[in-house]
Amino acid sequence: YNFTNKNLAVAKKKLNALKKAELTYKINGKNYQLKAKDLLNDVSYQDNKYRFGDTSKLTEKLTQIDKEVSTLHKSYKLTVPVGNKVKGKTITVENKTWGWGVYVKKARRLILQAFADGKTTFDGADAIYGVGYSTYAHGYGKSNHEIGNTYAVVSLKKQEVWLVRKGKLVAHLDDVVTGTMEGSKGDQTPRGVWYIHYKESPSTLRGTNDDGSSYASPVKYWMPFTLSGCGFHDASWRTDWSKKAYLRGGSHGCVNVKPSEIRKVWNNISKNEPVIIYE
Repeated sequence: YNFTNKNLAVAKKKLNALKKAELTYKINGKNYQLKAKDLLNDVSYQDNKYRFGDTSKLTEKLTQIDKEVSTLHKSYKLTVPVGNKVKGKTITVENKTWGWGVYVKKARRLILQAFADGKTTFDGADAIYGVGYSTYAHGYGKSNHEIGNTYAVVSLKKQEVWLVRKGKLVAHLDDVVTGTMEGSKGDQTPRGVWYIHYKESPSTLRGTNDDGSSYASPVKYWMPFTLSGCGFHDASWRTDWSKKAYLRGGSHGCVNVKPSEIRKVWNNISKNEPVIIYE
């Protein structure tokens, strides 16, 4: 007897097709060739669908790609303003919460589906993530080392702030006060590239002083950029706005702005905008 099982024949055809499947994983200008036969070794076909068992090789490949392309915690050279020039000098900065990485779990699921559907390309932008206040990716595909052309810059040494929008300098403050440098390191304004979490007006800032006492400071404008509570805000209580105020009498890490100038910041800064802080 010669017995033919239709379901078995279909499954065999589908599995043979998957064995030959290849797709190009495209992410941020780079291409990676993914071959099903190299990355999948435990696949069955039943009830008109593929069932994927061990996908550890695919996971390893995506993890490797993430290490190569992720911009989180990466250092690079960036040109920042000096005086009234947008392109003033080049510094080295490190992404902190700004940036993105490969969302491996999601990428794996979508790529398995792409293999199953017979697709030949996969857009890596569909499976990336970010860190900090939100899990959205920041900067992906943007110009200027993925900073874009709208950003804020803070110089700790000069105690200055620059706000750049669409490549043009729209505000320059040379009398801000940042976190206290001497004493507790917890009060220093953290260096690196962050992003604006949200904007709130009015707001009350709450925290703990160095002596352990609590404080609650009402402000008219609040624009945080770190999870530890650092951000731009007006400081009506501050009397010392000198260039050396931050050395011993600075803030708890925030960028204090004069009440008369805070609207310049508020009007020219947006949620999810990068904030570059350097020495």
